[in-house]
Amino acid sequence: MSKTLIIAEKPSVAADIAKVVGAEKSGSHSYVGDDHVVSWAVGHLLEFCPPEDYDDRYKRWRLKDLPILPDSFQLSPVRRTTKQLNAVKKLIKSGDIARVVNACDAGREGELIFREIYRYSGTDKPVERLWLQSMTGTAIRDSLEATRDSGEVQGLADAADCRAESDWLIGMNATRALTVRLRNSRDREVWSAGRVQTATLAMLVGREREILAHEPQPYWIIQATFEVPGDASHSYSGTWFNPKADAPRDRIFDAAKRDQLVKLLEAGKGSPEASETRKDRSETAPPLLDLTTLQREANRRFGFSARRTLSAAQKLYEQYKLITYPRTDSRALPNDYRSHVQGALEFLSSKSGFDTHARNLLDIGLANEGRNFNDAAVTDHFAIIPTGEGSSSELSGDESRIFDLITRRFLAAFHPPAISTEIERITVLEDENFRTRRKILKVPGWRAVWNRDGDAPQDKLPPLPQAEKCAVAVQGHECEEKETRPPQRLTEATLLGLMETAGRQVDDDHLAQVLKETGGLGTPATRAEMIETLLKRQYGSRCVSTDGRKALRATARGIRLIDALERIDLPRLTSAELTADLEDSLRAMERGERERNTYMDEIRSWTEVIVDRIRGFSFDTLYDGTEDIGECSISGQAVRETLRSYCCAKGAREDVESFLLWKEIRGRYIDRASAIQILNTGETPVKAGFFTPDNREYEASMHRTEEGRIEVRPRGQSGEMEGLEDLEPLDVGPCPYHPENTVKRGPRGYRCDFEGDEKCKLNIPLRVCQRTFQVEEVQALTGEERKTALLEGFISKRNRPFSATLHLTDEGGFRWEFPPRNSGRGGDRAMTEFEVNPAPLVTCPTCKSGNIIESPTTFICDNDSCAKIQVPREICKRELTRSEAEALFGANETPLLEGFTSKAGKPFSATLYLKKNGRHGFRFPDRN
Repeated sequence: MSKTLIIAEKPSVAADIAKVVGAEKSGSHSYVGDDHVVSWAVGHLLEFCPPEDYDDRYKRWRLKDLPILPDSFQLSPVRRTTKQLNAVKKLIKSGDIARVVNACDAGREGELIFREIYRYSGTDKPVERLWLQSMTGTAIRDSLEATRDSGEVQGLADAADCRAESDWLIGMNATRALTVRLRNSRDREVWSAGRVQTATLAMLVGREREILAHEPQPYWIIQATFEVPGDASHSYSGTWFNPKADAPRDRIFDAAKRDQLVKLLEAGKGSPEASETRKDRSETAPPLLDLTTLQREANRRFGFSARRTLSAAQKLYEQYKLITYPRTDSRALPNDYRSHVQGALEFLSSKSGFDTHARNLLDIGLANEGRNFNDAAVTDHFAIIPTGEGSSSELSGDESRIFDLITRRFLAAFHPPAISTEIERITVLEDENFRTRRKILKVPGWRAVWNRDGDAPQDKLPPLPQAEKCAVAVQGHECEEKETRPPQRLTEATLLGLMETAGRQVDDDHLAQVLKETGGLGTPATRAEMIETLLKRQYGSRCVSTDGRKALRATARGIRLIDALERIDLPRLTSAELTADLEDSLRAMERGERERNTYMDEIRSWTEVIVDRIRGFSFDTLYDGTEDIGECSISGQAVRETLRSYCCAKGAREDVESFLLWKEIRGRYIDRASAIQILNTGETPVKAGFFTPDNREYEASMHRTEEGRIEVRPRGQSGEMEGLEDLEPLDVGPCPYHPENTVKRGPRGYRCDFEGDEKCKLNIPLRVCQRTFQVEEVQALTGEERKTALLEGFISKRNRPFSATLHLTDEGGFRWEFPPRNSGRGGDRAMTEFEVNPAPLVTCPTCKSGNIIESPTTFICDNDSCAKIQVPREICKRELTRSEAEALFGANETPLLEGFTSKAGKPFSATLYLKKNGRHGFRFPDRN
């Protein structure tokens, strides 16, 4: 008896289809019934072969072999899913299979996954298309009764093939060409490029350039305190602002204006009057989550990387069955999913933390149904929501946090609006305006469920006694001096948002609309990996910004790549416009308005252009047309910009006596403005963008010494001789080596005035590690004990503060003695202290009688006789959460954790396990 083979994209979808068609017999690779066999892919089971599989000469990366343009593309099995591929191929070719139904996801990528498998099988059996956008039993049954002929979606299949092939052609050829041209003896890494990767990097580089170009400007903020008289007496503060200025309106850049306002407030004259408006504003609940929004929220709340969030969501979907498919770009549900939502609410109504909100929705009904149930807004998949099945009690660590996030967003999306009272009070004193604002939550609505940390309500502001103008009195004022700050660094959340809304950066209205409709750069499933690729290629890195936020930065290497592509006239490769243009053509192909061969001919031509321009540029002429930054004071010749430096036309080598400034100093890319300042004045003002080896940002100025070396001086740290050259000579005390002589302070340091055949060996500089010695400290060092007290304020080569005691040596110098450090692997800094939750975590795995508890710095056993357990609460600059600690001490190991930072400043992931000695160890994931 002949059967129908149905191939789904994922095992979970295959299981749902199998239930409907009665394929109840479950095997390792399929479900079997009387009339149907249901099998599945696991994403892509095949991938494009590398160039060397087409020809052995491509094993070497050479410009003369480019571009590589195969007549037809070859596929090879993905190694980790070979067994499933062979099983599906065997089923397709089986004699009892009469027809094949493509039940992969309803979209371009799902079509590609199936077509690759079908071509690989080598069969010509008839194919039908099952178009599923809802996974209810009714929806599956209805779709099975209305399958499409495969010819109806041929345009979709062609577009899928063309998208994959064009990405391979552009990315592979551009990567090989750039690597051959840009790689040198100092940089042997691959210079990869691609349609999405390079455009995403350009966003990161664009923000970095803005930060580097920022020149701090001083300004002042003036806050006045006013008092309302009478029965409604109360005090409030108002900030001066100029209602006619561009935002921000409360900054005073003119010192004369500042002085005028301060004088006005100090005089206590005039009759200030206040008036206010109070408006209730309704705020609708946010929509359901798609993957990108989930990743952005997890990054904002927990500092999770996009990959870390996706990993946790995949476990919740595959292992725990608690949520629906996470790799989605839709924020709505199909109209026939109301019963599933009802079931999920009933499931949550018995779960602690969610029960009150779930029961509330079951009682009052669902709000926002028109937005949340919308077939038109459902793409290949629908929004991420709880399934109403599985056990959440087993969750810990990342999975627990992500499930909580998804569930709260689900509950919030169906709640009524939140209503806040917005107050704006304007106080006028002699035509000068002071503004006071408050926002007070009146009706919590959805915010009772989805309240972010830090959303605490502001202090209430009593109403004024008069509806119109009310006389008030000046009570005091404060004038705060500040500096303009550079733009904030991109976080993973903001970068994901920019990728999703990339159409806003495209000038062409039509192409911008295309990107808006197609979801921007990349897909929700690939964006996390794209960010990781940029970090892996050292184009960017995770960092801690000057304000303490976890963020992303473009490295000098990443800026150099974008700069080179722009200068060799390939800006399209760095722009979202390329994606928009390709998507426009691919959508036309889906509609049958564009021929596949014509499209691919254009891609091949564009690939040839990319290779020709990369092959043809000259490093010597790359910056032709760019103004010289100035004149070399040594040779008198022009100082020009190159890809890696600013150098005198006389030569760019360090052994040539002329101006040479490399473009990367202490992790900072040196922009043109900074280079001009160094050339003309020998120094720059304090600027952002410098980084320690562990990627912590700091602000510093740069100074060029007489020898041409660049000194970097962190904010608050003056130069080694700055302010010291004018110190008056001073007698310090007797010399420890020649007591009859005197130690004197001079312009070069502290020296003995002994004048024998040889100079005294005493040699103490005025300044060490960015710290100036006080006379009393030198007197202690050269005194009877020959040592100082513990001195603070030294700065290491890695720009880290440290303390030390100095001891005078017999050789006339000094040695360091550092205060005791914390034991264990670790660090040259004090252990971080955290708040203590007194509740015990688990029973001690060592003594079995005590409990594991928190100390401010360590997880320990509360049994005084058990001193074995001692695991820091911060490991490799990552806080170990309570749930992760419970897993470590309860199961002897944690799940795979991300966010560690090595001593070299590189991020890594690892599983922590508990050693027999009560300490922790690392297990690293398989690199493959």
